[in-house]
Amino acid sequence: MRFGTRTHLKATQAVRVAGFYAWLAQQAGLPVSTGRLAESFISSPIYEGNQSYAQVMQAISKPCPPLANDSHVEPHLNDVLLSLTARLQPGTRLIVISDFHDVDKRTTEILTALQDKIKIKAVWVKDMSETQLPDIEGLQLQSMVNNRVYEIANASQRERYQAWSDQYQFQIQSVLQHANVTLYSVFAHESLLQLSESLNSPNQAIDIVQTDANKTAPKRAQYA
Repeated sequence: MRFGTRTHLKATQAVRVAGFYAWLAQQAGLPVSTGRLAESFISSPIYEGNQSYAQVMQAISKPCPPLANDSHVEPHLNDVLLSLTARLQPGTRLIVISDFHDVDKRTTEILTALQDKIKIKAVWVKDMSETQLPDIEGLQLQSMVNNRVYEIANASQRERYQAWSDQYQFQIQSVLQHANVTLYSVFAHESLLQLSESLNSPNQAIDIVQTDANKTAPKRAQYA
């Protein structure tokens, strides 16, 4: 989430998304609690009343930790979701705001089980460059996993990246769709007005098409 090529980091936009929902909760008179995933998962008390929005924003508006610590291992999203299973009361509304970079089939299983007792929304925060590279020369991409630098110097490399990106986006949406989670997508550079519009427009479902009697193949994802 500590990545952004335009106006905001994805982490910054995630805070703005959380603020959007905290404001709605305050206006509706609903109690709200929040959790922030960085070096560890930090949850807040339950806030109520006309100061709940301000309290939520204070709880989550924290600087990103430095990247220099090689021993730092961020908790897996699945572990966080499992830790919430026993804590969330039936009828709770859970909104997961993430770039979902570490989701897998186990995520689908956990979210499906959680939805037996709570309602879940997922807000997928993306940077525009993750779906389409900027048209500039001498482009370099650096992995935040192993710090490796990748050169994008010609059309062939750009096409390979785009193919990888399409598949990566498909896999994330597929995991969340199979859990029957209501999914929304926002880009990190969106203004508050654009953000509000995105959070009122769920993603379109992706299609799985039959190719033969024994296999299925993904059709290209349709993104909101």
